[in-house]
Amino acid sequence: MFPSLSCYYCLLDKANLRLWPTTKVVVVGGKARVHEVLLHHSLRNTLDALYLALDDLVLRNLIFYSLPYRSFLRRNVTQQSSGRGGVSVYRRCMYCKGGEAGVRLLHQGNTTTDSLILYDRILQDQLKDLMGHKLTSLSMSFFPYTDFFRDVDVPGTTITLMDTLDARILYTLGSLLNFTSETREPPERAWGLPLENGSYNGMVGNLQREEADFSTSIAPGVGRFRAIDYYRAYPADKLTLTSLKPSLLPQYLAIVRPLTGELWVLLVVVVVVWCVGLWGFQALPRWDSTVTPLGLSSSFMYVWGSLLGTVPHVPTLNPSGRMLVWWWLVFCFVISSVFRSSLVAHLTVQGKTKTIETFRDLLQQKGWEWGIEGWMMTGMPLQYFSQHVDPVVKTIYSKLQFSSLDKALPKVLAGHYSHIAFRNFISVTIAAHYTDSYGQTPFYTSREGHVIMACFCWGFRKGAPFEDRFMEVFLRLEEAGIMEKWTSEVMARRVREQREAAGKELSYVQLISERDVVLGLEHLQGAFYLLGLGCGLALLTLLLEEYLPHSRSNTH
Repeated sequence: MFPSLSCYYCLLDKANLRLWPTTKVVVVGGKARVHEVLLHHSLRNTLDALYLALDDLVLRNLIFYSLPYRSFLRRNVTQQSSGRGGVSVYRRCMYCKGGEAGVRLLHQGNTTTDSLILYDRILQDQLKDLMGHKLTSLSMSFFPYTDFFRDVDVPGTTITLMDTLDARILYTLGSLLNFTSETREPPERAWGLPLENGSYNGMVGNLQREEADFSTSIAPGVGRFRAIDYYRAYPADKLTLTSLKPSLLPQYLAIVRPLTGELWVLLVVVVVVWCVGLWGFQALPRWDSTVTPLGLSSSFMYVWGSLLGTVPHVPTLNPSGRMLVWWWLVFCFVISSVFRSSLVAHLTVQGKTKTIETFRDLLQQKGWEWGIEGWMMTGMPLQYFSQHVDPVVKTIYSKLQFSSLDKALPKVLAGHYSHIAFRNFISVTIAAHYTDSYGQTPFYTSREGHVIMACFCWGFRKGAPFEDRFMEVFLRLEEAGIMEKWTSEVMARRVREQREAAGKELSYVQLISERDVVLGLEHLQGAFYLLGLGCGLALLTLLLEEYLPHSRSNTH
């Protein structure tokens, strides 16, 4: 190495050596510059950096002789190094100096001896133990993954993590790798949105500027991959719609629900058309004088009675009328079979209004509104809604309202309003504050959900040397099923704590499993209402015929 090092430092910076922590770096020079070179800022992420410190005479020979004289140079170095202590090998250690970077002497003397010992020392893994190194992490409140108390209510201050999934993972990482962490909240209190110059604000911007070492839960994005590194920590939560639970349909209307309204109207039209058709065929010029033509009222009663399953006396019909009646009886058999089979189900299970599952269902509701919390629109949800090409998502975004959770849920209770939130996040609040001891809640959370991101990750500054070690621990936790277990435990504990604080019962009674339902008066009330109406009309008709004055024909 030549005495002047500034040009080489510039070369290392331009080559972005900090982005490649596994790159092997070997420096040859004098002993005077060991610490200057190995502790230089350009090697801050390099795991394997060696310095071969030569004696002054050997170093002068290296500088003086040109490369064509390699054999002479090798012989000269060997002869003079054997008498002057040989070559001293130093290594840059990442965390050996109380958790900070330092220089460690690996070998001093003749390099031809104890080569195996030197080789083992060079290959030692420096990341098994971080020696209490202090890492700076960033977090945003997003339960059940991260939640915290601010030590001081000032942006960018340190925070104290609560019992959450990320807190348990961070504690496990610290105990296994022997490091401490200082967790802070981003000064902007945002995950990070792209700026005009290619940089980011929020958590992503802090990692991009290397103001922190890593971050907890953060969503990956195409642009963010250019600014920071990611590792998949756990599956992404789905974005769901929370609406008022579907209400029960009136039981007295169960008798008409087997057929839709359009089908009922079509059935009435068919009855009228068939009645007029049967009467018209019988009113044609008679070929047989013995056939008595049907009146319009008689045709209607015969067609209607056949549809209800109580066929009246078969009148005398001509061949055209008999063919028409035959097809009508086939039609009545099909309609009655469909109606009876569907009626049993509607009488047994009381119907409910339609649930809201997707954004498309949301737009089909008349006079409906929807909203989302403002803090969610400081990261990937904003990019999802603002950059989506689907017209449905664009319409949802154009009418999106911003409301905090404590104000949004009362709006949902009032009706005609839905709140957009992540499933795990909203389920804890509903279970803690809006669920009774029997597990009943007035809210309905959509089952399908919308996946707006591939997964939840932990973010790392570019070139972080400990990233691979973190990945190994994450992989072991995921394969062991710890992530899912911790998530359920954290959510259950938060629900229990909040219900205790609100003075609500803690024990939930499981709902009775579904079993065979016996039809009773409650299920059949619609049929009894219809029977009473028919009897009342029949009684009214009888009274009118009996007591109203009417003209009688005189027989003389």
